[in-house]
Amino acid sequence: MKYILLLLLPFFIGSCTETIQLQPGNYQMTCGYKESVYKAMKKTDRGSVGCNVACDHEIYHRSFLALNKDKTFVLAIEDVLMHGNYELVKNKVKLKDRDGSELILEIKEQQPDCIQLLGVFDEISSRAISANERLYFNFTLDSTQSVETDSKFTYEVNTWRIAPMDSESDAEIKKRLLNNLDYVCAYVQHVLNSGVYHGYKMDGIPTPLRYLENGIVLREWDNVPQSWKDIFYDESDAYRAYEMMYETFKNTEANRYKRSGLLVVFYYLKDLRNALSDKQ
Repeated sequence: MKYILLLLLPFFIGSCTETIQLQPGNYQMTCGYKESVYKAMKKTDRGSVGCNVACDHEIYHRSFLALNKDKTFVLAIEDVLMHGNYELVKNKVKLKDRDGSELILEIKEQQPDCIQLLGVFDEISSRAISANERLYFNFTLDSTQSVETDSKFTYEVNTWRIAPMDSESDAEIKKRLLNNLDYVCAYVQHVLNSGVYHGYKMDGIPTPLRYLENGIVLREWDNVPQSWKDIFYDESDAYRAYEMMYETFKNTEANRYKRSGLLVVFYYLKDLRNALSDKQ
């Protein structure tokens, strides 16, 4: 019996130290909890905080974790944007940003198509996420195949998330605005690629635009979502960006498309982006 136990001991030690396998892919955030809320809900009903639970909030619709096959990653949660290299160590995902900062996410639950991660953003500067607060996030593996060069999960179309440190010049505001429009186009393109047009969340896009069956319109300034204004340094910079869009709408002749629905919205978004880019 003692001999058998000695044989089994290395097996148990190896099992305890084995690294969890995590499939590379684009993981869309579906829910998030502060630890106090998470524990209270779990105490009442464990199933209410499983990794397969989805919550309806605009922040989740535009937040994601992309884990690429070459061990690079992109993490986007509101104004948090990290990209660099990642590694799996036991039950943790270690993210190392190119600027040197690190974020360790503990895998609390894993199913074939979803994961739940626990993180503390103590090295990450953010206006939206409190430092040193333990936060739980649910992510679902997105199976949609990306056909465009820069999908909504790439770093290149998400740099608008990086908060400006000071009031920006017109050129800097325009660059930020164009990048946001690139993200909007990629977001809509992703919905088109998915082939599922019902139930998608357009409020996942911070934008002053409204989407109609046959095109897009610019909202009145008083009706522009705060989430879009927050992209800029302050309300004054946001209004300057709004004026750029207003002038582009006013001075650009719209193309006519024999289409309707989300596809024509995508066409007009691309037209708006290109017209704004060409505007001196």
